Amino acid sequence: MSNSDTLTRPRNASAAGIADALHASQAAPADLAATLFEHDDGRYAVAPGTGSPEFTQDDPAWHRVGPVDVSAVAPSASTPAPAATKPRAKAAPVAPAYTRPVQTFFPEVGKTAEERLAALRATLQAADEKLEAAYDAAERGSAVDTLLDLIAHDLMCSVMSPLMRDADEADIPVTKGSIEVAHQTLFPVLAALEGAMALSVGTVLSTTLAEAFNLLNWAQDECDSAALGALMPAAVEPDSTPTTPEAGLDWLEVDRANGIVGNARVLLELLVQEAAFSYSDPIAAEAAQSRIIVLGDAADDLLTTAENLFGQMVVKLQGAAS
Repeated sequence: MSNSDTLTRPRNASAAGIADALHASQAAPADLAATLFEHDDGRYAVAPGTGSPEFTQDDPAWHRVGPVDVSAVAPSASTPAPAATKPRAKAAPVAPAYTRPVQTFFPEVGKTAEERLAALRATLQAADEKLEAAYDAAERGSAVDTLLDLIAHDLMCSVMSPLMRDADEADIPVTKGSIEVAHQTLFPVLAALEGAMALSVGTVLSTTLAEAFNLLNWAQDECDSAALGALMPAAVEPDSTPTTPEAGLDWLEVDRANGIVGNARVLLELLVQEAAFSYSDPIAAEAAQSRIIVLGDAADDLLTTAENLFGQMVVKLQGAAS
């Protein structure tokens, strides 16, 4: 088409009139070919020609619908046709940041040691059930699944064993020492649970884990030496002293300390897995950093607990040897 054949839209001309003028110009059909594309998110785009435009080459969500008739609309020489541009990519969803749950569990307890011990046991059992439910609902093989397995099937046993009694253990008293052990072992449980909650932000597990955290947080406060611990009887001291250093060593405490070290190793492995990912979005990177800090703090609490246990064993052995 020469410059003298260039079409201009007459004033007050209709689209049909423009089409008539376009056909009268004897423009080549290839000049009018166009293709309609549809995106999975509902957007549409029209590209000139019949080939694949540039914006579809690296975005498989664009699909060819078919040719479209653009003969009814012809741009004038003074108004160039808009060029097809690549649509703006949708922003990746950003996971919400972790925040510690607000304490909302404040049950009514009795005044006697027996009543308060019963309330403590019921609270620990309720928390244990919620942890088991969250573990059952977690995706197998995920980081949170590994962490919940550690909490529900290892750490919680260290908390509950000094306080719970079955029929064969009914004559074993719960003493101040038992309450103190539960109080100390709840530190790594709560720290690890915060790690699990940080990994579960925005999932169906978050509510259940927050409820378990509330229960266990109250239970630890109740185990304080100024609370239930002040009401429990002291342990009866043994009449005889060990004759050998080995006789003064509690092998259950050794196993417990070794188990805590192993649990800390699990948390550190999860931390390494979390740190291996790279995030282009700064908000997602900040959320990942928060999860790494929580896991690191939980591992540190476990190692501190194990260090204290080993230190107590050394003191006992030194006392038995002297």
